Amino acid sequence: MLSKTITLRQIPKATRAFSWQAAGDKGVPSIFSNLEKHGFLPSSKPIAVLPSQFNPLNELLDKMTHLQNGKPTGLLAKNEFRKVVDKDFPDLMHEIKKVDIKDARLNAALFRDYSFATATYMLEPCHHGWGANNSYGRGMDFIPEHLAKPMVELAKRIGYGQPILDYAYGYSLNNWVMKNDKNPNSLEYDNDDLVPDPSKTIGNLDFVRKFYGCDNERGFILVHTAIVSKSHK
Repeated sequence: MLSKTITLRQIPKATRAFSWQAAGDKGVPSIFSNLEKHGFLPSSKPIAVLPSQFNPLNELLDKMTHLQNGKPTGLLAKNEFRKVVDKDFPDLMHEIKKVDIKDARLNAALFRDYSFATATYMLEPCHHGWGANNSYGRGMDFIPEHLAKPMVELAKRIGYGQPILDYAYGYSLNNWVMKNDKNPNSLEYDNDDLVPDPSKTIGNLDFVRKFYGCDNERGFILVHTAIVSKSHK
């Protein structure tokens, strides 16, 4: 295994960010900075709800998810996500510029949430194409400016460099909360608390952002988080 052949001394401190060395090499603060304690998980708990100045994004993503209370009534289910983004979603670049570039945790959460919004905007037609005739068809060939500019800015801030939904900052490793959090008021956590019962791999985990919102999606995303929770050993 890789963990058996590479020691921590062989990994330069500046490159111990999970973003494949990008953040460390560019001097950008990274949420993946404590390899010894957390392995390739964030060094503190991910932000589940963005600060109030970003409530429009919180609300948009809450309403986006296909299943709402088990029923297909979300914006994605009704093929209305793009319409709402185009008509009602504001440009929040002025708020993003107020965020300290050194606030790695908030910048990472913003990147995650804008990534989900952007991916949904691009692929909503494919979701409905598959549902209608088992053919994904074509996604959108453009992203509106009030999604595109934040994505580019946030990708630079986290040092990832690519304005797309990625595995670490977006889809999985920065996209979890503990159902039973022993210390809800603390940003610190122990990796073993994510999977306290090995017979229930994701029993204590839930995802923050999701597309469909079903148990299969939860398992698909969070099994990776559960596996990586052992990467510090």
